[in-house]
Amino acid sequence: MTSHLNGRPGKGRHRAGALAAALLALSGAAHAATATTSISQVTTGTACAPCQAASQALADAVNGAAGVTSLDQAALGAATQSSVTHMDLPAAGAPASDAPGTASASASASQVNENATVQAASASASIADSGNKDGPVLMLNQAAGVGANQLNALALAYSTGSGGNVMADAELSQVSRNNAVYYASATAPVVTTATIANSLNGNTGFVAVNQASGANNNQANVISVAQVGGTAFHF
Repeated sequence: MTSHLNGRPGKGRHRAGALAAALLALSGAAHAATATTSISQVTTGTACAPCQAASQALADAVNGAAGVTSLDQAALGAATQSSVTHMDLPAAGAPASDAPGTASASASASQVNENATVQAASASASIADSGNKDGPVLMLNQAAGVGANQLNALALAYSTGSGGNVMADAELSQVSRNNAVYYASATAPVVTTATIANSLNGNTGFVAVNQASGANNNQANVISVAQVGGTAFHF
């Protein structure tokens, strides 16, 4: 299996410094916010014969987390997984502005899963008692089986202006081609399961979760948010 992962600018956030906040206060100008995320994943040539049964379990984990939280879980060599976050926010404590503001957010992602030849095998993925009361950003990827492509992308831009212009766009391209799954026996059972129980409750902000079992899955959550004025995001 060959995997390629390209993303920018990576998990992080951009904030104006104290000097910039002081200049904003003096000029009355609103914060102009721009956030962009772009990620491409290619998984090609996945092969296994025989493929072994796989199991992944997340239990009593990632509860009560604050800030930006991401977690990837997969059987060894089974998946290409990523979470990319870019936020452009005003400096902490920056005053609101009566001037018009601008906010622009763009998130894009592409996934290709190709030329895979795998033998069907039982697989199970489970999330239990996890991912509760988190925020403001929670991103999870979980994969059992082989050949999974999973990603989460978030672009968030917030301006302190009073009204103004906002633009947000999100794009996703997914391709699966030239993939084959065969069965070693016509009678041996192959069972794949994916379960979520008592999880992902009481969260605030943005939650993105991918869960897969089986073979050659493409999964993605792509989120773009632009806002001017109103209740500010706190991190």
